Amino acid sequence: MKIEPSEIERVLVVGLSCIGDMLLSSAALYNLRMYLPRAHFTICANAQVSAMLADDPMWDEIKFYDRGKPDSPYNGWRGRVRAIREFRAGKYDLIVDLRSTLIPLFMNCRYRPLWGWREVFLPCRMHEAERNLCCVGSLGVPLKSRGMRLYVPEDIYRDVQRELAPYRNKLVILNPGGRAFKRWPAENFAALGRRLGDQGYKVAVMGYSAEEQAAAAPVLASVPKALDFSGPVPMPISASRLAAACLYVTNDCGGLHMASAMGTPTVGIFGTTDPWRYGPWGNRHEIVFPKTCPKSFCRDEGANCPIGRDNCLKQIPVDDVWAAARKILAASIDCDEGRK
Repeated sequence: MKIEPSEIERVLVVGLSCIGDMLLSSAALYNLRMYLPRAHFTICANAQVSAMLADDPMWDEIKFYDRGKPDSPYNGWRGRVRAIREFRAGKYDLIVDLRSTLIPLFMNCRYRPLWGWREVFLPCRMHEAERNLCCVGSLGVPLKSRGMRLYVPEDIYRDVQRELAPYRNKLVILNPGGRAFKRWPAENFAALGRRLGDQGYKVAVMGYSAEEQAAAAPVLASVPKALDFSGPVPMPISASRLAAACLYVTNDCGGLHMASAMGTPTVGIFGTTDPWRYGPWGNRHEIVFPKTCPKSFCRDEGANCPIGRDNCLKQIPVDDVWAAARKILAASIDCDEGRK
């Protein structure tokens, strides 16, 4: 299906529920926006994704849509019917359903592509960002940018860069958070942080939710003079902090994709998720995973893991992550010296 720009005045995007997944679709959506510069773009998203997109001028309208909460009015078949009714009322010309549902079939749009159908013909290990680019390209949209998009207001970015200027080329951010079975042990992050501190780097620790703050606390307590970046920090500030770092070491979570969008060199720690498909995209990075597990990247989130999914990341020694971190930091030093 090829779309004709002159026939499209209103576009509806049904967003994903996770920040990381939305960021992996951001390059494709940005190319679509550039192809339809005069169209009115609406995105339906949950609270956390809406907060990420709130300041982005790419979107003309953001509407609440969340099927993940137990009390959501969009749950069940009645909720699906309600969503279709509300979507149809917008009289859109094009719908892009990133959730890959069958909702487009029931819309009154001129163009109703099934996002998931196109993915059937793509290699399983193609990166998710690349898959989204292929999907939007199949609509006849020229691909002018392959970089992920995370909009940060200029004043916030400038203030954070000024605040962190004393640590230029020395700031390393650690993120021990993420879903419980995707966490490398906090004591390992602490050991890594101490090694970095001994090498003269300024260590900071992130963690947004209360559970992630609890994971960050022992790391902060164990790394001398570490900066505390934990807590419910607004996303533009977190993104700006990532942009100021020379290295970000993180579990598989939304922050990993924020770092990719900001161009921050990253060490991603993976166990059950396939990093070749869901790992960092477009930035300098290294991937570390448990080499001893016969089912690494099992993609079933460890449900049938022979060693138990809660033991998966415990198989990764500190030395492996330290080696990946040193490799990126050494490359950063070489680049800085090359610019002198």
